[in-house]
Amino acid sequence: CCRYTNEVYVYMNAIEKVYEAAESLIFWRSQMSVTLHGNVYSFPIHSLIAFLFGVILVERPFLFPAFFFGSVAWILIACMGYRRSIPKPWFHCRSFVEFFEILFFEKSSIDTSIEPGNNREEAERVDQEFIEFWGVETEEAAKKNSEETEEDYSDDEIEEVNVDISTKGNISPVLKLIKPYLDYIQDYLAKVCHFCRGVKNILIWEECYISFWITFGCLVLSFVSLFLPWPFILRWSSRITVWAGLGPWMRLVDVYYYTPWVKHENLSKDQLVLLKQERRKQREENIHEKRVLREDVMKHKAMKKIMFGNYITKIPVSKNDLYTDSPLPDSSAVPYQPGQSLMKTGYKHTNVPGQHLTGDVIPKIENVPIGEDSYHRLAIKKEKQN
Repeated sequence: CCRYTNEVYVYMNAIEKVYEAAESLIFWRSQMSVTLHGNVYSFPIHSLIAFLFGVILVERPFLFPAFFFGSVAWILIACMGYRRSIPKPWFHCRSFVEFFEILFFEKSSIDTSIEPGNNREEAERVDQEFIEFWGVETEEAAKKNSEETEEDYSDDEIEEVNVDISTKGNISPVLKLIKPYLDYIQDYLAKVCHFCRGVKNILIWEECYISFWITFGCLVLSFVSLFLPWPFILRWSSRITVWAGLGPWMRLVDVYYYTPWVKHENLSKDQLVLLKQERRKQREENIHEKRVLREDVMKHKAMKKIMFGNYITKIPVSKNDLYTDSPLPDSSAVPYQPGQSLMKTGYKHTNVPGQHLTGDVIPKIENVPIGEDSYHRLAIKKEKQN
């Protein structure tokens, strides 16, 4: 529970970054740098976009759907630009232009090679700023805390030892009372943290493919929404909803259709009996299917333990880790060319079989006639071999 609580505090501290972004947007601070003829020019591009969006939306409120989808794409592109502006090559992600080229031309024209030690000094400076902002322990502070923890552990060893080896629970009565509530809070915090991780990974383009498709889809929807007659759609959809669903004729619908359908008043006794039998049969079939599925899961789990070991974990489909690993600064990367041998790039290709089991593992009793059991057939087989 403490781990999830600390993670929530980290997300709350991230609000400061949101405030900084809002201040930069409102006060037209520098947000994009352009180099021309050796000179660096700064321009508040996001403030200009927000101002134009606001001016147009105030005069034409019916364009709100188009501006909503456009704002989502704009926020994602801004987060992508912020991530790519950090001088750490291994922290960068593919740009929207790269994904667009790969989608329509099946390849990108941008070189993504990374040389060993690229931007090492600037990357170390960024790491130091990250440590100072988030309050992460430095190596010296971690060593000092480790020594203090070791001294505390030694002091605990000297204290009185509990010689009671009984298996009775040593939990205090107060903790026993609040333990169910603490378990519920921990489960709730776990769900909140996993949701926040997913949103964070999409915003910072850690899940770059999902981020690209959301951005691309919002841009398409924004463009299409510009040409839809929203006043006409909203007016007539509201009219149809009010006149069709809120009028006094809904009483007739209730008397002649809804109530008889819910309470089965329009069915005879024989039809009610047949209906109950069908429901009972369907319920029994569902119970049987669930029971068979439960047995298959238990047997697959037991078989995997026999084949691969006692510990089984679920591999997440999406990135849901709290911490992400990055290669060392001395690492390098080159783009893979189609048709190029993986051995030439220094990559050792190894095929590792998976652990997915297929087939029906429900055993069935073999119907063997009396006197022809397995021992009898084995004896006959040995006699034939001799």
